[in-house]
Amino acid sequence: MTNFGDDRLYRNDAGRFADVTEQAGILAPGWSASAVWCDYDRDGRLDLYVTRYVDYGPDRQCRDSASRPAYCGPLESPPIPDLLFHNIGEGRFNEVSASAGMAQVSAAGLGVVCEDLDGDGWPDFYVANDAYSNHLWLNRTDGTFVDRAVLLGAAFNVHGEPEAGMGVVAADFDNDLRSDLFVTHLAAETNTYYKNLGDGRGFADATGELGLASSSMALTGFGTVAFDIELDGDLDLAVVNGRVKRGDPREDAWVDEPWSMFAEPNLFYINERGSLFRMGVAEMAPFVQPVEIARGLALGDYDGDGDQDLLVANIESPLRLFRNDAPRSGSWIVLRLSDPGANREAIGARVTIEAAGTKQMRTVARGSSYLSSGDTALHVGIGTARSADVTVRWPDGSSEFFERVAADTMTSLVRGTGTSIP
Repeated sequence: MTNFGDDRLYRNDAGRFADVTEQAGILAPGWSASAVWCDYDRDGRLDLYVTRYVDYGPDRQCRDSASRPAYCGPLESPPIPDLLFHNIGEGRFNEVSASAGMAQVSAAGLGVVCEDLDGDGWPDFYVANDAYSNHLWLNRTDGTFVDRAVLLGAAFNVHGEPEAGMGVVAADFDNDLRSDLFVTHLAAETNTYYKNLGDGRGFADATGELGLASSSMALTGFGTVAFDIELDGDLDLAVVNGRVKRGDPREDAWVDEPWSMFAEPNLFYINERGSLFRMGVAEMAPFVQPVEIARGLALGDYDGDGDQDLLVANIESPLRLFRNDAPRSGSWIVLRLSDPGANREAIGARVTIEAAGTKQMRTVARGSSYLSSGDTALHVGIGTARSADVTVRWPDGSSEFFERVAADTMTSLVRGTGTSIP
């Protein structure tokens, strides 16, 4: 659990939780934001990356142009470096930020994902920074990382400007078997879509050409997730919003004054085969209509019906659970991966699904969006196909093939039960 103050690690002991922070060696003071578990060195044990924000104290006071007390922006306080904890086994961790290369730079980190972004089979870290250039920590495979965000086009927007990065999601939106990036931002900035160009060419800001720019300019985005709402074979996009600076009070706000000055509606986009995103107001009316102050957004199939539902965490209003009742375009499969080793959920596994002549890619992940973590099960729409062939690249780099996974079923793929691929 990240905090404004020392972070805490709670271990699940058969349904009861024990605070094991000190004995685990996870010492993270200051102001932490998002965190993500992944096995960056492929040794079978989950490591931990923690983003940290700024060195802020309650004695610092900020005011707006009308001299009213206001939120202190990220440039009002010095930034602090992120932390990387290496899992050394037996429930203990070493903080390796300096030796890994991350402690050399500081920025106001908020969102983070762990994903193989250059296609070399090793997980990298991408960090959305608030008012600073983003970080793309490429894995050198020897326990060290190098920031290549500027060189690879994922540090700034198309105008070469840093933005107020909040939430982030990594996903293959155009079914080219490469992970793209989507980052949410402050009002007066667009949310930004970084298309993965592949072949070592990095990323390109494709926000405008994909229809994602103007709709987000007036809003402050936080949590964001990618999922296939209608199970048609491509990933759609959800964003929750809420101001951090005062605006005009909204009559349609679901919160009372003075909080109505911070309330904003959410956004939902339907993916038109990776070439355009259109506003999905009709399909997601219950999700986009609440005008609240949203922050966290997570995915999970709470009712077990094969599609994914949304959970939103708000300020000054209740949690909202949105059930997915969208019309379905075809069949689906749900894959839950299992590795008998320490990384039991196979976090970091990359899965390719082929059905009806179309290939899709998913990654088993924990932690993305903004201060959120969703379920690791993979939900995939496969159209009219009655089965799908699945290839799994496990976190250690080995691969297996699972033939003819039946449609409209939830299937467990256990490492060692498929056909090994040399």
